[in-house]
Amino acid sequence: MVVGEVFAPFGITVESLRVAQVRYVPGRSVTVEFQADLRMPDGSESIDTVGASSGLRLAGPVATVERSGAEIAVWRYPHDPELPGLAQVTDPDRLRSTLTDISVEPQSLRLRRRSYRATRRAALEITTDTAHLYMKVLQPSKAKRVHELHRELSAVLPVPRSHGLLEKGGVIFLEAIEGLPIRRLIENGEPVPNPGQLLALLDLFPAPAKHHVRVADPVVQVGDHVRLLSILLPEAAGRMALLVDQIVVDHDAEPERLIHGDFHTMQVLTVDGAVSGLVDIDTCGVGSHSIDLAAYLGQVSVLALAGKAAPAFSAHGRAALAEFDQRVDPSVLRLRAAAHVLGLATGPFRVQDAEWPDNTLDRIALVERWITSAAGTDASAFD
Repeated sequence: MVVGEVFAPFGITVESLRVAQVRYVPGRSVTVEFQADLRMPDGSESIDTVGASSGLRLAGPVATVERSGAEIAVWRYPHDPELPGLAQVTDPDRLRSTLTDISVEPQSLRLRRRSYRATRRAALEITTDTAHLYMKVLQPSKAKRVHELHRELSAVLPVPRSHGLLEKGGVIFLEAIEGLPIRRLIENGEPVPNPGQLLALLDLFPAPAKHHVRVADPVVQVGDHVRLLSILLPEAAGRMALLVDQIVVDHDAEPERLIHGDFHTMQVLTVDGAVSGLVDIDTCGVGSHSIDLAAYLGQVSVLALAGKAAPAFSAHGRAALAEFDQRVDPSVLRLRAAAHVLGLATGPFRVQDAEWPDNTLDRIALVERWITSAAGTDASAFD
């Protein structure tokens, strides 16, 4: 076992491993995040996150093992080789010093890990007696742009203000915004902002400027998703190949504007049923309005597939679809929603859901319903 081989020289025994996430890029790389039960040299036990990757050029604090001609890099959280600032801001003493540098009182420091995607990003929550912040940890080459986006857009949108940047470490310190995301409200059966409020929020984005990057159109990524899914589920490859020719839009039909780029129910925060914040603007850039609207609808339609709150998500999706149809071409909106759902179809495999093949096929069937819906511009995707 590769992970056990890496830890053995340090007297650490791997008692068990559970795959938490997998990122697979066919022909290029695979990165796996594990939850590991470790027995330390003194006999104590520890539950840690361990990353392993093959196909990426990784530097920094990794151990390497060769298997079948492939080099596998292994590391233990928080020593992610692509996120050099993560180890710094998870060390309490170093974090206290950093917070002092950005004028935050570090007494009574509480640190909570909120999310981690190996080699890609992490989010941590900081609470002190006087401050409540989130730290976004990115690859250093990406952090400055995101920091500047927060500085720019917080003047006109309810996005978190950036308190500072550790550029070499890729760490951004963001203010916390009060509120619950729309998804949690729907799951709890509480009132949510109406679709008109969502459109009003997106209308607050300023006009695009030369320094804004271009957002990846989900329609352009359809071929990549089909290739990956065909490898994962070869029995459905023929069915999925049809999607490449069916999900086609005129990319020049809409005027370009500044958009969120990954707009969905977890990105919009609310207080008392009204919008209070918009988060995760890393993907912000220039693109078509329907990209944001389709991303929102696509995610809601996936949430409407199963679970106790499925009927509530379906009702919310229908209401949003009716409102969004008034803004953009209804057929294009549905085709882009289909493309977005196709991207989400890799999710069950990524998190290693026990029933990921069936759940993936359910999402592919939803893609097909969105395509059918585009022809009649109806709401059948939420049936």
